[in-house]
This record gives sequence, C-alpha cells and structure tokens, in this order.
Amino acid sequence: MAHSASIDTATLGAELTALISSMQSSVALGAFAGAVAVVLASTELSLIRKSLFFLISFISGILCAHFGADLLAGALGAWMPAGSRVDAGVGALLSSALSVKILLWFICRDGNPLSLLSQTKGDQK
Repeated sequence: MAHSASIDTATLGAELTALISSMQSSVALGAFAGAVAVVLASTELSLIRKSLFFLISFISGILCAHFGADLLAGALGAWMPAGSRVDAGVGALLSSALSVKILLWFICRDGNPLSLLSQTKGDQK
C-alpha cells in the first residue's frame, strides 16, 4: 500500500508543477514518466543517485520537451501525415528518458568526456 501512495504523491507533484508553472500538463506527465523509466531501469544505483537522476531527468524533460518533439517529428516526418505534429508531452517523455543516458555516455566515454572534441578536430598534434 505504501508503494501505491508514493506513486500517487509523485503524480500529484507532477500535476502541481504543471499547475504552478502554467505549463501543459502533458509536458509535466511526460517528463515524469520518462524520469520514472530512468529510475526503474537503473537497478544497481543507490537511492540518493536514483533520486538525483530522477530530478535531473524530470527537469531536462520539462526544459527540452519542444526540442524532443521537433526531433521526433523530424525523424518520423516521412511517415507522418502532412500538417501533423508531435505533442510536447511525447517530446518531454523522450527528452527525460534519454537525457541521463546521454549524459552518462559522455562522462564514461573512454574516461575522458573531452575526447570527443579531440576526435572532431582530426589528428592535429
């Protein structure tokens, strides 16, 4: 029963965030769903790290909702009917689910996150 109450509390928090900041509720719920997916997929992390990942993922989902929707619309443009759009809530879901994974990939890349920049410059030494 406590698990159900915590989910209800978190959903209420997402709805209050949407209400207070006057954003679309679909964006808040999409970001919340993506953040929950990130936390559920990371089973080996401690509770503090899961909480931080949830917060980072939720905030980035809200901030990048329209970018994620535009990115998805561009990727699916050939299969979507003309004039149709991807909802910002779907973009928030995509953005929040991928933000932590992409960030961790950049950090763990060869132990040096800046190694990607040296690869774009070529072999100039």
